[in-house]
Amino acid sequence: MLMNIQVQCCGLFILCVLFIFHITRETVGFRSTKLYSRVILANFTCLILDILSIILISVHQGAPSFGTVLVARLYLVSLIVVFLFGYLYTCNDIHVLQRSRLSLALAIGFAAIGSLLAMLLPISIEYEEGRAYTYGPAVNATFFAAPAFILGTILLTIVFRRQMNPHRKAAIRIWMGLELTAGVIQFIFPELLLIGFVTSIGIMILFMELENPESEMDRTINVFSSHVMLDYIRQLYENNREFSGAFIINASEWKVSRAEEEAIMMEMAAFLKQIPRIKVFRGAGNDFALIIPSKFYSDDMIREIYERFILTWLGYEIHSTIIAIPTSRIAQSPEEVTMFYQYFRTKSLDSAERLIFFDEQEHARMQKAKLIQQEIISALDEDRVNVYYQPIYSIQKGRFVSAEALARINRADGSLMMPGEFIPVAESTGLVEAIGARVLEKVCAMLRDHPITGLGIEYIEVNLSVAQCENRWLADDIEQLTKKYNIPPRLLNLEITETSAIRFRDIVISNMEKLTQSGFSFSLDDFGTGESNLNYIVHMPVHIVKFDRSMTQDYFKNERTKLVMDSVVSMIHNMNLKIVAEGIEEKYQVESMAAIGVDYIQGYYYSKPIPLVDFLSFLHEHN
Repeated sequence: MLMNIQVQCCGLFILCVLFIFHITRETVGFRSTKLYSRVILANFTCLILDILSIILISVHQGAPSFGTVLVARLYLVSLIVVFLFGYLYTCNDIHVLQRSRLSLALAIGFAAIGSLLAMLLPISIEYEEGRAYTYGPAVNATFFAAPAFILGTILLTIVFRRQMNPHRKAAIRIWMGLELTAGVIQFIFPELLLIGFVTSIGIMILFMELENPESEMDRTINVFSSHVMLDYIRQLYENNREFSGAFIINASEWKVSRAEEEAIMMEMAAFLKQIPRIKVFRGAGNDFALIIPSKFYSDDMIREIYERFILTWLGYEIHSTIIAIPTSRIAQSPEEVTMFYQYFRTKSLDSAERLIFFDEQEHARMQKAKLIQQEIISALDEDRVNVYYQPIYSIQKGRFVSAEALARINRADGSLMMPGEFIPVAESTGLVEAIGARVLEKVCAMLRDHPITGLGIEYIEVNLSVAQCENRWLADDIEQLTKKYNIPPRLLNLEITETSAIRFRDIVISNMEKLTQSGFSFSLDDFGTGESNLNYIVHMPVHIVKFDRSMTQDYFKNERTKLVMDSVVSMIHNMNLKIVAEGIEEKYQVESMAAIGVDYIQGYYYSKPIPLVDFLSFLHEHN
């Protein structure tokens, strides 16, 4: 008897330690965590009743009192309740059963019947040679109901094994396997009271595998880790609980040491955690995600967070972007919330806006971008990315000597999608590189299949996106492509933008030098926009400089622009480079550009971008 009490006390000690760790650590608040707490409390009650029944039986050895019998029966009921919660804990991991009222009602109903039988059927109490135990119909009913829950739980882990967390599945199987073993032993040898202690061991296994609150934390900065965020959001949606939130998107590159970066992240986390009633998660990289109960959300709270994040952290400016989501009802699923986050994370890289309230209008824009993204992907798959050509006129030679290749997408319904519509989405989703590669290959195929050099064309200009310029293998890829289509490199002029030159300058220059040595030529596109600087022309091996439409149009409106362009043309020519004026629409504009020394004219005055068939006809007619 003493040994049984000692064993049960060991189980109690294990439960007490687990419970203290469980309630003194911050948790996200998963439903499984709440069920786990109930399993602990039920087993704690079971062990107390077991110990108390042993003591009462030993005290009333010959004639057990009503109180002794009642405690013994309650112990049997507590056993059934422990395994009921174990079964429900397992159901929580299975989506089809998670919110099934029928499944819940059947489980509770079965437990209620088993408990009722344990309370009403006859029970016998035995005390001999220091051994105290119970037997009889009430015990038999318990030893039928409890194993039924154990077997049912094991069956769930087999039938729904693909839906369950693999760690939870393994831990539950071990737990229930131990319970079955202990139950068989205790049924054969009723004086050995093992089930309560074995349950404590099973609960400890669950704690180590799954329910340790520390596993939910990012230990570096002591906030909830990114891997539990989606699970928590999914639970909120499944429970139909509205919530609010915010994403704090930090710049991807910090010019600080690793130790300083961690210190800044800890300072940010400490600031966010002191805001009442919000849950702070770590996002991708150094981002944060905030989940806020809707009734406690306010725009003023978000502005206060924003006002702190625009200040320095340990003396450094981090350039954070705050995305506020006033209500979760704007999204239909947790996956859509994650999509919002990825969308704005990409968008923030090129946006100067640092505080965004995600409203219906913003949602509509994002949905439109999503549809465009899907259209781009299907267009690439179905070969609906086409190339249009805009002729370029040589003032010196008096004919069209080149053309710029421009991407166009035909929608599935046959309508045309213009670059202004799909290029921003392609850039934000990483699809622009695939589009650029497709255009380049189609131009190579066209040069192989149509001998347009006989029609006066000396080269075709092809735009390179920022993503292509960033690719360290760009030069090798382009050389292999021209070899595949057996066309000379001189027929391709590759356009790069100053944006790519600024952000990826070393990679761009390395690729350009290699390609130039192989016979390709380069144009610097969009000169006159962004951070234009003649210094880039000096250090980059370009052959042609293209004045952007906005610059050439401003030439006819702004005296200062006119003075600048007159001087720039002279300097560019002194570097033995050629100049293209884009966006020319009137005859007098052509004459003015020719007068200041521009070499080539591109614009609607001569032709808009046209399909290949029309481009070939244009050359036959005009050259």
